[in-house]
Amino acid sequence: QTSPPHLGGELACAAEDAEETSDRAKEELELEDEAASALKASKAGVKAEAKADEKRRARELAAQAKADEALAAAVRAEAERLAREERDRALRERGEAAAAKILEEQRRKALAEKEAKEQFRANRTGGGFKLTPK
Repeated sequence: QTSPPHLGGELACAAEDAEETSDRAKEELELEDEAASALKASKAGVKAEAKADEKRRARELAAQAKADEALAAAVRAEAERLAREERDRALRERGEAAAAKILEEQRRKALAEKEAKEQFRANRTGGGFKLTPK
């Protein structure tokens, strides 16, 4: 059995069409694979970028925390300095007030002694009370 001559040409065309269809299907699969790979890479890139952003934000937050800590330490040091100055000023004022009080007391005692000596001298020289016999 031999096939008619016109069928041989149709079979060749059909085989050629099948081969082209197969090639197109392979190309489409390759393109889909490339697209899937690109999507995977894109997702991985997004994840990597997100991780990098997260790390950068963590570093920024750590740097900000250090800066805040340094500022707080400076504020504490300034507050302590001002408190020491205020305490020293208060002590100095109390000391000056106590010294002024002591000086005033010494001045009063000296004045009382001076008056007592003058009174004693006045009594000795006859300028004071005289005893008269009865």
